[in-house]
Amino acid sequence: MAGVASTRGGGPGPGGGIELTALERLGYDMFLEEAFRPYAARGFIPARVSIQHRKRFTLLSSSGELEGHVTGRFRHEASGEAEFPAVGDWVAAEIAPGENSARIHAILPRRGVLSRRMAGDAAREQILATNVNTLFIVTGLDGDFNVPRIERYIVIAALGGIDPVVILNKSDLAANVDEAVRLVRDAAPDVPVHTTCALTGEGISSLTEYLGSGKTGVLAGSSGTGKSTLINALVGKPVQAVREVDRKTDRGKHTTTRREMVLLAGRGIVIDTPGLREVHLWAAESLAAESFGDIESLAGQCRFNDCRHDTEPGCAVVGAIERGDVDRRRLENYRKLRAELRRLSQMKERRASPGKGRRPHGRGS
Repeated sequence: MAGVASTRGGGPGPGGGIELTALERLGYDMFLEEAFRPYAARGFIPARVSIQHRKRFTLLSSSGELEGHVTGRFRHEASGEAEFPAVGDWVAAEIAPGENSARIHAILPRRGVLSRRMAGDAAREQILATNVNTLFIVTGLDGDFNVPRIERYIVIAALGGIDPVVILNKSDLAANVDEAVRLVRDAAPDVPVHTTCALTGEGISSLTEYLGSGKTGVLAGSSGTGKSTLINALVGKPVQAVREVDRKTDRGKHTTTRREMVLLAGRGIVIDTPGLREVHLWAAESLAAESFGDIESLAGQCRFNDCRHDTEPGCAVVGAIERGDVDRRRLENYRKLRAELRRLSQMKERRASPGKGRRPHGRGS
């Protein structure tokens, strides 16, 4: 059997083993195999989406790299963009005889979904990547450093069932690296924090512990934080285009214009993403609260059940802030997230039509 083809960075090497071994390097496991069983009986093959183009997809499979497109039935039944394949998805594909193309009939159940509310006012979900194990939240230790934005990414990771890891890149430009690390750890004490310099390779080796054969990590953050440069450092050679950041504004340009999977030659998979200017949440309010468990726990100790954690007597949250146990900025961020999720819930209710519910991930023909 030929090895699974890679888009960039080198594939898993020549074949020779059983088919499942090659697919396992892409993250295929018994859970997916069981979900795929009905499609195997129809002569389809499992494949993973490595690049999402406008109306087509690059797929990786045991038959090599394929150009995929959804069937007419799939397109007709999809109720929105979130129900189309995304980078990281496993799909049931039918190879066209004598061609290097395939028809996508179904998406296998998703795990580890990174998504956000689409920019604008519409209450619609945008899938950024799926079947992700680790979200690398990349921020630059220059004008990009922003703790509230890091917290929002952590919430998104938790809601998607993904382990978050914070990467403070461009350590060579920081005036006080230790202070930046302290601020992040105060905001998210249970989340690993690593400092790196992608240009020199400093700290890159510490990221490999979150990867490995069959594991998928996705790098997300603003433009100009060095995501593509970090991927080049992980691969060991230039595979992603990079640009200089504007020194006057500390803003980067969108070097990466599409979400793309990069294989690390048996050491796992990373997904590069375009820089995000806005990080809108797509989740239930009750779930987002899990990322602010410290404040939620304190709120349960307040004298009044409807305490707003402002001037009310007997407020345990305000007491913790006065003692220095909780940063006041963390409470402010908690309030902003709560308010945004309430607005999102209202938008979803207005948009929903009677008798029509949202389809679960894992739809098919």
